Amino acid sequence: LGMTGTINVQASTSETPGDLRFSTSSLSRFENAGSFPFQMDRALARVAVDITKSISAAAEYENWDYSEASFSIADYDADRWGLFLRWRQ
Repeated sequence: LGMTGTINVQASTSETPGDLRFSTSSLSRFENAGSFPFQMDRALARVAVDITKSISAAAEYENWDYSEASFSIADYDADRWGLFLRWRQ
């Protein structure tokens, strides 16, 4: 009974060149206080800019943080970074 929810934010898409969009973000936390206690946190953010009507660039960051009370060797903290170029017809 220790589960918590997720917060998601998503903006509408834009087709105007030069527009900077904070397009997606989320923050999640999952916890279990039962017989196998653990905690997992996740964060995600994505920013995009339209260069032309058919090309956009984006940057993304994601973090996962997991920990267990009874088996700490399984704990991890992982980051993912990305730069993306999108082409639309």
